[in-house]
Amino acid sequence: MDTIAAIATPAGYGGIAVIRVSGTKALDICSRSFAPRRRRPLDCSDDRRVVLGEVRRGSQTIDRCVASLFLGPNSYTGENVVELACHGSPFVASHVLDTLLENGARLAEPGEFTRRAFENGKLDLVQAEAVLDLILAHGEQSARLALSQLSGQLSRRIEGFQQELITAVAEIQAFLEFPDEDLSTETPQALLTRLKTTSKGIEELLETYDEGRQIQQGYSCVLVGDVNVGKSTLANALLGAERSIVTPLPGTTRDLVESRLKLQGISVLLYDTAGLRNSECPVEAEGVRRTLGAVSSADLAILVIDAAAKDPGWEDRLLFEKATQPKQHCIVAWNKVDLRHDPPPGEFLGIPVVPVSALTGTGLEELRHQIKKILLTQHTSSGERLLLSNTRQKNALQRAHKAMARAMEILPSRGDYELAVEDLQVALTEFGRVLGKVTPDEILDQVFSRFCIGK
Repeated sequence: MDTIAAIATPAGYGGIAVIRVSGTKALDICSRSFAPRRRRPLDCSDDRRVVLGEVRRGSQTIDRCVASLFLGPNSYTGENVVELACHGSPFVASHVLDTLLENGARLAEPGEFTRRAFENGKLDLVQAEAVLDLILAHGEQSARLALSQLSGQLSRRIEGFQQELITAVAEIQAFLEFPDEDLSTETPQALLTRLKTTSKGIEELLETYDEGRQIQQGYSCVLVGDVNVGKSTLANALLGAERSIVTPLPGTTRDLVESRLKLQGISVLLYDTAGLRNSECPVEAEGVRRTLGAVSSADLAILVIDAAAKDPGWEDRLLFEKATQPKQHCIVAWNKVDLRHDPPPGEFLGIPVVPVSALTGTGLEELRHQIKKILLTQHTSSGERLLLSNTRQKNALQRAHKAMARAMEILPSRGDYELAVEDLQVALTEFGRVLGKVTPDEILDQVFSRFCIGK
């Protein structure tokens, strides 16, 4: 197998840049590229040590750097791995990489280091996908979820389902092959009871998918209301950045403006939207249609009302009721309270009101607190419960569950055990797909192509 190399740190300038090399010739290639200061080439005695030296391209010294050696099979990929840490200039890092390529390495493909870790048995496919989820984690919750899956908790749960089915298939096949023998096989009813228990466990895991996916991708929160009530100004104030365009003209925002808001460990996709009003302009009308669609699918809708208006909220009442959103998933932001001195109502349309001023910052912390409170109360997870978050894994588990359901229908009714075994084998194959034990190459290509080069 080729020895691969790639820059493992993000693009741009930084304190250091790390160039990773993996493969059977990693030590040889790095020895031709890297000159240790102690005048001795890199060898197996340097395992898990760092060595100071220089990367040289011919007679030219490119940079002084540190080499870290991790010999297989006790490395990330299971192969010999060398990591060269040089100064964090993109120019320097690219020259170090070019030197390694000239000396026999091949540029790694996206996700190829992690794919080799999977193929060498260092990770199963669930754990490999968790590596990417951890890299892409937007907050504490999503990072903790990815770490739990990377640690193997989810894999062990699925392996438990798999082992139960292997035992059931063995029991049925023993009965079929030796019907006259006095074997200690379970009765069909006992097998059915065990399969029902396993099926229930799969159902419970599948039921966590929506929560796990939401934590991984981030909650969605939509700012909605009439034109010129201050939605864009409020969005910018919550984000602490000028993300949405703000003008005195009504209808400035005509499409969904998506931004990511961090709220003490949770990640929220915040959408600024077109003002809700009837318009003859087809562009603005399309913006209103998209707004209503975003509200209906959001985890939280914030109805922004202009407190400085003569009769605040009367048009918002009619427009907001067009959007289907449970009231427990809504907040009213009573905006521009700095321009009005009478007290705001405690609720509006049965929805709790938070008085705010996007311009002065009044009430913004309370609004952030209420956003987080409502989003977190939509799920009962303590943060330690095992959650499913990957669509590929969910689909395979669903197929396994359906195959088990067919087998459980056969066992007590017709007693056609051969067909029951076939369905249980289908379920076992799907468990193998989840863990990557029977995964076609095209699925692996799809999984690892999402990774960055160097991981």
